[in-house]
Amino acid sequence: MANISKEKRDKMLKYIESLKSIHNDDESIKMFNEIEDSLNEKKYGLVFEEHTEEVDELLKNNIPVLVEDKERILIKDETKPLNFIIEGDNLQALYLLEKTHRGKVDCIYIDPPYNTGAKDWKYNNDYVDSNDTYRHSKWLSMMQTRLLIAKRLLNPKTGIMIVAIDDNEMNTLGLLLQQIFSTYKLFCITVVHNPNGNQGKNFAITNEFLYFVFPNNNQLLALENRTDDPDIRPLRDVSGNQNLRTDAKNCFYPIYIKDGKIIGFGDVCDDSFHPEGANISLDDGIIAVYPIDINGIEKKWVFARNTVETIKDELHVEFNKTRKIFDIIRYKTHFTYKSVWTKKEYNANSYGSKLLNSILGSRFNYPKSVYAVLEAVRSACKNNKNAVILDFFAGSGTTQHAVNLLNYEDDGTRKCIMVTNNEISIDEEKNLRYRGLKKGDKEWEELGIAKYVTWPRTYCTINGVDINGNKLKGDYLVKDSNGNSIPMSQGFVCNVKYLKCDWIPRHPEDYLLSNALMMHIKEMIELQNAIEIDNVKNVLLINKDDVKNYILNPEHYSKIENVWLNQNLILNASEVKLLKQKGFRYIPREFFGEELKEANE
Repeated sequence: MANISKEKRDKMLKYIESLKSIHNDDESIKMFNEIEDSLNEKKYGLVFEEHTEEVDELLKNNIPVLVEDKERILIKDETKPLNFIIEGDNLQALYLLEKTHRGKVDCIYIDPPYNTGAKDWKYNNDYVDSNDTYRHSKWLSMMQTRLLIAKRLLNPKTGIMIVAIDDNEMNTLGLLLQQIFSTYKLFCITVVHNPNGNQGKNFAITNEFLYFVFPNNNQLLALENRTDDPDIRPLRDVSGNQNLRTDAKNCFYPIYIKDGKIIGFGDVCDDSFHPEGANISLDDGIIAVYPIDINGIEKKWVFARNTVETIKDELHVEFNKTRKIFDIIRYKTHFTYKSVWTKKEYNANSYGSKLLNSILGSRFNYPKSVYAVLEAVRSACKNNKNAVILDFFAGSGTTQHAVNLLNYEDDGTRKCIMVTNNEISIDEEKNLRYRGLKKGDKEWEELGIAKYVTWPRTYCTINGVDINGNKLKGDYLVKDSNGNSIPMSQGFVCNVKYLKCDWIPRHPEDYLLSNALMMHIKEMIELQNAIEIDNVKNVLLINKDDVKNYILNPEHYSKIENVWLNQNLILNASEVKLLKQKGFRYIPREFFGEELKEANE
């Protein structure tokens, strides 16, 4: 069948080409080229109108930088890595994270605005409501810009992205993810977060969704622990017709036990060897258990000798008093994750809203259950205790809370970076404007989400207290590495630094751009390395005075563990030798090299 649209498009392109020979001035040719580009745009897949944002305009003439908020820092253990809260537009922060973390993020978990039309997010300082005819294209445009950078931040071989969404943008998000992550594996699961359901016209909505994006088809997710629904099976194969020793010779071998525990596995038995029974006592209290039934018939184990050790941790010994033999039982608790998550602890009301209200009071609407976020992050990072986790729609700060729980659970040192703006709610905005206040005023900024919710929640949960300083009550619904309960009042061993995004003009008139940017290198190094530049153990050398104070001063020099050097400094041979002994590193050019090149510096 003929492609009518293509035939029409080709006819139009041919006509435009003929016009170029008649109208060949620069302006006409430029316009003809733009028309051709529009006609040749993709005709299949997700098509939407792109919109610019206020931050896009700011990025044209300004460079994002980070500034430390010295009033908001929490250090519980100087030997542990830093976590970060970054206040600012997430596109502004992603611009900087691409310089410090390109290809280094192990897991991105985001819970973007759901675009319900209920004024739950702003676009260019205006709330987007259901009457906005460009609501969906604005949302897609906003997401596309950020997801393109997110893709570059992920570890290209093992990095996993997880995106929470509901039915409002579920389908369009799926198409957008397919478009951006075209070579990746995409999977969408259902999370029952509201078992009672939100009443709708046709359905009571009980669930939302999580998109998982994998860089390949390999097994990257950890296994789920289901102690409440284990798989209990005897290892001795007694079912079906093919359960004899002769049906699988490599499944007949001894399992050695002592004091009721498995201590090893023997070799596959020679065909001529026939044990005198299921249990053979050896020296030192060791018993060899064979797959022989109560009638003395030689059966087989379910697992062959060359694979049984892979499930050793799932095997348990039980003594059958009736048969007077030892049984080897497989008690399996780890399984591939299901595509529908239904655990009661995913309830967003009980373990999201009520939990957060017990910490801060009523400051934030519709937070996620901390256990739902914990499960998502655990699935991606359980096997990597040093993982870097990024959330650039941080909101109430559930992700850091979840990462702290995961680290407590298995003694991990995973690092979390949370990015959130400092917007205030629509009701607070109306009230503040009525009082004559505006964005930028201290009272306005202190009510913003980053300062009023994200930071206080992080601070309180790490210290085990509520916003009034009272000890938190109850235990978390997870255990520590020894199987003990985790009291909420105990808090977490976690260090957090608060950074804020700011701007520097790309082409300053009355000072050198390099000098201005050098004032913000400290924060970039801290963010990249998850450490604090304290000028004791971790030292930054910007000028010759720094070299004199830290490298040439024996008292300071002896304490240095890490040192970064301004590449523009000219040093003598003895200074270089001292620096080499400390394994110094230059300030990475990728921090602001392109910007300086554009400014001819």
